[in-house]
Formats: sequence, C-alpha cells, structure tokens
Amino acid sequence: MSASNSFRSQRCPRYLLLAVIVIIAVILGVVFGLRARNSSSSATTVTVTKGPSTTAVDFEITAGDMITHRGGNGRSGYFPNTQLSPDYISSGGFGRIFSTDLPKLLNNTAIPPAVQATPLLYTIPSTGQQVVVVADTINSVFVIDASTGSMLSSINLGIPADIATDYLQANLLPNPCSDQAGIKGTPVIDPTTSTVYLWAKTYKDQKNATGIYNELYQFHALSLPDLVERPNFPMDVEGIRARNSPEELGIYFQSGTVQQRPALMQIAGSSVVYAGFGSHCDSTANYTGWVVGIDTATASIHTAYTTLIAPSDWQPPPYSPIVNYGPGAGIWMSGAGFAAYQNTTFLFTTGNGDPKYTRLAADPTVFAVGEGLSNSAVRFAVSDHVAVDFFAPEDHALMDSKDLDMSSGGLTILPAEYFTSEANHTLCVAGGKDVELWILDCEDLSGYSSTANNVLQEIAVPAVFNEATNATGSTFTQVGVYPGEGGFLYHNICEKPLRIYSFNNVTKTFTIAADAAEDSMYGGSSPVITSVNGTAGTGIVWVLNQVGGIRAYAAVPTASGSVKLLWNDTQVYFNSWIQPAIGINHIYVVSTDNKLVAYG
Repeated sequence: MSASNSFRSQRCPRYLLLAVIVIIAVILGVVFGLRARNSSSSATTVTVTKGPSTTAVDFEITAGDMITHRGGNGRSGYFPNTQLSPDYISSGGFGRIFSTDLPKLLNNTAIPPAVQATPLLYTIPSTGQQVVVVADTINSVFVIDASTGSMLSSINLGIPADIATDYLQANLLPNPCSDQAGIKGTPVIDPTTSTVYLWAKTYKDQKNATGIYNELYQFHALSLPDLVERPNFPMDVEGIRARNSPEELGIYFQSGTVQQRPALMQIAGSSVVYAGFGSHCDSTANYTGWVVGIDTATASIHTAYTTLIAPSDWQPPPYSPIVNYGPGAGIWMSGAGFAAYQNTTFLFTTGNGDPKYTRLAADPTVFAVGEGLSNSAVRFAVSDHVAVDFFAPEDHALMDSKDLDMSSGGLTILPAEYFTSEANHTLCVAGGKDVELWILDCEDLSGYSSTANNVLQEIAVPAVFNEATNATGSTFTQVGVYPGEGGFLYHNICEKPLRIYSFNNVTKTFTIAADAAEDSMYGGSSPVITSVNGTAGTGIVWVLNQVGGIRAYAAVPTASGSVKLLWNDTQVYFNSWIQPAIGINHIYVVSTDNKLVAYG
C-alpha cells in the first residue's frame, strides 16, 4: 500500500497531512540550505550576527568576517565567536602565519605609502574564500587570501593629494601631517552586494596633480574580490551646499580643506554609507566638520550636513581664497567610526572650533549663524538629517581655545544586554584630550551647562598633559568592551598603561580594576576583545602599539589586581590608531613597512 493510500485508509485529517508536508519541507530546506552554504568551503560559514548588542542591528555575516571598523556599528570592539583561547595564545604555538608585502602601486609619488585604515575580512559567497581588504594612503586597494597571504587583486584609484606641497602653495602654514592623503578612513563592506565602499582623495586634473583647489574626494564602490568599479561610480560631492546652512550664507564642501578620517558606516537594511570629515591634522585651512551620506542604490547624495555655521570666506564654486583659520568642529575621532543607536540615529564626536564662531546651538536641530556643535558628543537622526541631541563639557570654551578637541577619541555604545543606566537606558562612552571619560545616556546626552557636566559618570584619566602648551592629550582611542564576567571597559591611554574598569551592576558605575604594567605610546590603538563563544575565562584584550608591538592580555584582572600579559610580538611596528582585523582563529595587522601580517 502506498504512503498516500495508507493515510487515506486511516482517514487522516487534511490539515494533519498538510502539517507533515510543511515540516518535511522545512527540514529539507534547512539541510540543503546549510549544505549549500558549506559546499564551497571547509570553513565554518553559518551566518551569525556579530556581537551581542541590541542597540544596533548589524548585517548578518559569515562567521569570522569583519566588514566594518571594530566588527559592528556599536563599535564595542568585542568579538565573542573566536577560537582564540588564552591557553593557546600563551602556549608558544601562537605566532606569525604569513607576511605579505603590499606593493607600491604608484611610482610618481615621493612619499612612501602607509596604511592608516583598519583591514577588513570578508568571505566571498560564490567561492567561500575569505579575503582581507587593505587600503593605503596613496589610494591603493588590495584583496589578499586570508588563508595563504596570496595577492588576489589590487587597484590604484588615482594620484593621492600631496598635503604638504599643496598647503605651502596656498600660502598656508606648514602642515604637521605632511603625508599623502589618499585613503585614510576605514572602508565598509556591504555583504548583500559584495561591494567595498571608500573615500579616496586625488586630483581633478591627473596630468597636473597639484594644488589645493585641484584636490578632489571621490566615493568608490568596488566589487569583491576583483575590485571592479560598480556602475555610476566613482562620484564626488565637490561644491555641494550643506543642507542645514542658510542659502544666503552657504557652507560648501571643498575637498582641499577637509580630510576623511573616520571609519565609514552602513546601517543594516539601508543602502546609505555615511562618512565624517574634519581637518588635516591641525591645519590652518578654513574647514568645517561634515557628515556626508551617499545612497549607494541610486548613486546620489543622501545627507550633507555641517557641524558649524559661521560667517567666513566660504563661497560657491569657484572658491574664494582660503583663510588661515576656519570655524572648525571637525570630525576625525582618531579613525573611529560613527556608532549606530537603534538604527535610527548614530553618534559621533566633534573637535574644537574658532572661539569667535563656536557658540553652542540652543537647539541642536537648527543652527543660527555663528552656532554649531564644536567639542561635543552628537546624536544624529537618520531620517531628518540633523542633530537631535548633544553633550558638551562645562569647560567647552577652554577646550575650544586650547585645542582640547573631544574628537581625538571615538564614541563607543555599550551592549544593552549587559550595561544599562538606572533608568534602564543604553550607555555610551566618549573621551578626548580633556583627560576625562564621560559615561553618557544614549537617549539623553544631557546638553550643556556652564556649571556642571550632567552626565551619568565622569572618570578622571591620567595623562602627560600641559594645559599651556597642550603638549599631549589623553585619549586618542575609544574604549573596548568585554560584557562577560561582570563587564569591563578597556582604555588605551596616551603614554600610560592600558587601564581596565569594572562595572557595578547595582550602582551602574565603573571603577578602576587594574592597570597593565606596560605603557602605551602616543597614537596607540583602541583595544579589541575576543572570547571563545563568550565562555568565561576566555576573554583576551588585544592592543597594538606604535613601537611596542602587539600585546595580548587576559581580559579579567587577577585577584591581586594585576593584568596578565599572555603574549606579545615586539618585532612589528604600527602607524597611529590602526587596529587589527579579527577572524575566527586568526588576527591580521598591517605594519609600518607595509606588510599584512597574519597571526594564528
């Protein structure tokens, strides 16, 4: 008797038959779906959502990939799903797997290339091959096999802007960052289209590649792994007016006076890629901070926003002469990216501005002339294209006058499942040159008061600091987060040891738990944290140091208050603020001699 006749003989109800069919279909779909995902590679490729945060929904990605700066739009720097155990790291078996030279693809530039953007990891869906994507300051992009170190593809996107030469030609003061300004902001990868997005600074006239008015920022969309430009790209925003500036005054985007340093951000479910712009180091050119959003689906400008509106020499193209100081409020954050909050807003920090033109806005959604948000932590609404909330320290005026920009540090959103305020709100952490960390309520940043900082908590930060000369600030990084075993924050302080703070879930405050024994250097990297599937006792803090190499510490201090150094490599050196890419059982870094180094 056939199966169907058997069911009929038992007079099985029709709905039960349909239920059985549905169950069988679901089982077959799961089996064949997993088989299809795993058929092209022996590596684990089950899709996971990176990180434990509910504050920002990230793209679903292949396990071990890192498609955005610090692994997620909350920027916590926590990677819970690795196989990097403390026992293995300290056993002597962990070390270099390969070192791949990044060739100089452009020979008509005297200054050697450097890598300041964090490398990214991505698994190509059609082949299951994981690749490392690296971009340098002479506008070169490389795609490298993550397992073997073999170069798969590379491209140069144009002659990089020569900042030192161009600024001197414009009769500006010498620039302390006299290097090439090609690609500095960490790109972002869209896993739904296998596209890497980035901003590269070049020249309008490639045959006469010189001059500050000739400089041009272009937004590129490159397919992976072959690095072919997508249709309708590259595009630029040269000469656009900030949509929040008065038409009669006008703040216009000028590539020659700004630098794209922050990491790019794309919110899951959106085709818009956001970027921040500030000055070239402490340049004397007339600049303002910008938020620019490009809709990659239509190759159009989605957001054009300036952080400060001031009367100046800004004019529509062709531009008037550049003056030797600008309104300011730039966004640079030592390379950190915007931090997304609930996918409807994102947060960033701004730097100091010209004290004549930096009156804090009474209403963050509408600026009057001479108002803006310098030296502030800012929450920006995606739909309205404006700031909706901010925090500025009580010594805001002093910070503006002493170059104590808050934007020397990035902003981190803490995973809401583990860290909340007494009101059960999400916490975020900001810090800059003003030798403090501020614990903020993401839903109410608290605005400005000249008499008190109305934040959830202020934490004094030790630093080598001279207020008169501003010789050294304190924070040129952002904090890292480990939510396990009670919860910890990690702060790589300028010229001081790594500091660890523990979280008290009763008082909802942080206290100092321990300091590492080794000092960091100026321009050190933000800590990243790994664990083995979130298991207690497996947390590791990874820190890069310009001349101190790469260090791996136990994430939880010992009972005596010390920090255990598990492993380090002192024979590798790094550029300022660069961070590692974290895979399942490997980490990847780029050294000052332009080598991609893999450890595992």
